[in-house]
Amino acid sequence: GHELLLSATLYESKNKDYAIDVNMNFTKNTQKLESLYPGLKDYVLTSGFSGFQIKAEEGQAFGLYGTAYLRDSATGKYIINPGTGLRQQAPSPKRFGDIFPKWNMGVGADIYIKGLTVSVLFDIRKGGVMYSGTTSGLRTSGLAAETAINRDGSIIDDGVLLNQDGSTRPNDVPVRNMEDFWRNNYQTSITEASVFDASFIKLRQLAVSYALPSKFFENSKTIKGFAFGISGRNLALLKSNVPHVDPESNVFGTSLIGEGYEFYNSPSSRSIGFNFNLKF
Repeated sequence: GHELLLSATLYESKNKDYAIDVNMNFTKNTQKLESLYPGLKDYVLTSGFSGFQIKAEEGQAFGLYGTAYLRDSATGKYIINPGTGLRQQAPSPKRFGDIFPKWNMGVGADIYIKGLTVSVLFDIRKGGVMYSGTTSGLRTSGLAAETAINRDGSIIDDGVLLNQDGSTRPNDVPVRNMEDFWRNNYQTSITEASVFDASFIKLRQLAVSYALPSKFFENSKTIKGFAFGISGRNLALLKSNVPHVDPESNVFGTSLIGEGYEFYNSPSSRSIGFNFNLKF
């Protein structure tokens, strides 16, 4: 693992009434399983009824495995069932990627304007994959926003059909209706349908505070200062590849394998607080 912390003062006035400080924290951890018990190629750390698994495999980081779509090796497109127009399922499970990120970074700034202080912190995660059971449930039940598109129509999926000689041709078989498209292609038994890149950018924290000038308390025998402020945490998800849920959500909590699997988790909370500070 590697960690880098940088901080700097971009600007500071001579009387120090105005200043801008910035900081950045970067972490990168590389994980690889060196060996398992003799005779074991891999070991299932946890699994779900959807066919999803988190496994430890020699020479790899902990990874997310599960059922996948059957794809054309030449084009990577879905192989379509000629009778229904739906995607076919591959016979063997697939590794979708590492559950842990390639790197994490926090970027923050503190701005001072006389007695006013504004602090902001952004969190960035790059890489890693996760499975979202909530997204699967929303899509297969028709509750996700994307399922409203062309709801009363049909669709010809972007895939290929297999010819008898093993070659392929563009798919021209329509799915009977959009309910069949979402209910069958995105069901929980097909892990790949709900696997996403877990990268994100978040506005993690914003705080604003103000301290009254000391001249207000020159004649006070008890109170020497007063400050008040407001702060918020988990305020906004600015960028994410996971629809409908927080990419930090997980079923298993903060355990060793606490990443990679979300299934009907409670929504992440946003907190806002107020503070008052009296100096005596």
